[in-house]
Amino acid sequence: AGLARADPPKKTITVDIQADRVEIDQKKGLVQFRGAVRVSRGSLVMECQKLSARYGKSGDVLGLTISGHLKVRGRNFSAEAGHGEYDHKAGRLELTGNPTIKRGPHHMTGDRIVVLVDAERVIVDRARGRVRLPDIKSAQKKRP
Repeated sequence: AGLARADPPKKTITVDIQADRVEIDQKKGLVQFRGAVRVSRGSLVMECQKLSARYGKSGDVLGLTISGHLKVRGRNFSAEAGHGEYDHKAGRLELTGNPTIKRGPHHMTGDRIVVLVDAERVIVDRARGRVRLPDIKSAQKKRP
């Protein structure tokens, strides 16, 4: 007689969403959040005016489309854009519509900014911005 095996539990990630209004269309697999939308996933917080969530037949969220002025705060960065696409399984946030990202005194803008949330990595296409670098001459003067 063998022992019955249970499938290992799937890893789940909790995403909290608040909005003034929610509209669910089960036939299309679409949920629309409108007005003062706030999405939290761990240290990532997104705020916008409109968010559409697509979900599969099993109820799993496939992705989020964010429109209206988007503000994002992460563990060590903040960003703003006119539009965003969030793949919650991949932890990938793509910002377009004049996106800007800031970390301390550093800031970058570009045509597109991709934030890989779990990897703590950022990719900026056609980057423009300002970063603060240490003054090499003054650092060399301090050395004996």
